[in-house]
Amino acid sequence: MLKIIVAAQSETANQLASMFSGSRDYSVINVCTRKERLEKAVLFSTDTPDLLFAVEGIEGSGRTTDLLVRIKQANPQLRIIYAIGSDISNDYVLRSLISLVETGIYD
Repeated sequence: MLKIIVAAQSETANQLASMFSGSRDYSVINVCTRKERLEKAVLFSTDTPDLLFAVEGIEGSGRTTDLLVRIKQANPQLRIIYAIGSDISNDYVLRSLISLVETGIYD
């Protein structure tokens, strides 16, 4: 069973958590709705997470991609899935996504 952390805006986070909790393959160990809590939830969790499912638009300051890069560098075995809804033709968004790939975040 994969241990998962869900990070998204409140309503979306609750929907995802219930979706994953209904599966025998996943165990949701934490739900984060703010960027400031996400890094601590991953790095200081009593259960080492296997998967972080993050959705663009999570509340808090700073760039989500920078946060995900820091988390991946501190926990290289963690698989991170980052769901975005932005138009990736924007240079800024595209460069941010390239930085994720360079760090090993492909999903």
